[in-house]
Amino acid sequence: MLTTDGARLAPVTDGDARCPDLFDLLDDVPTSAVFACDGVCAEYEGALSLFEDRIELGCGTPRSIAFTDVEAWWATVVGAAVTVTVLARGAHTTTLPSAYRAALLVALAAQLGPERVRA
Repeated sequence: MLTTDGARLAPVTDGDARCPDLFDLLDDVPTSAVFACDGVCAEYEGALSLFEDRIELGCGTPRSIAFTDVEAWWATVVGAAVTVTVLARGAHTTTLPSAYRAALLVALAAQLGPERVRA
């Protein structure tokens, strides 16, 4: 994960066992991203990046959505996975490990406003 100033998070040590640096788990971190995470959960592989003006969902060739096009967004946890859904000219989703849920909610709320579902 990126901090808001783009700094790399330091690895945490726990006795003799080194916890992985989160950046070791990321494939290609967009350098201009405000927040980025990706991961594999069961059979799902997902990625989410937030920029100053848009959100990108998915791996490989991500779907780029301008913040001005976002009608609603929400995150749903089922088991070990969290699915982020963004409504913008259709529904767009990505699924990530549920351990990212808290960080995702904070980052998404900071960029898109509070979690909301279209009525």
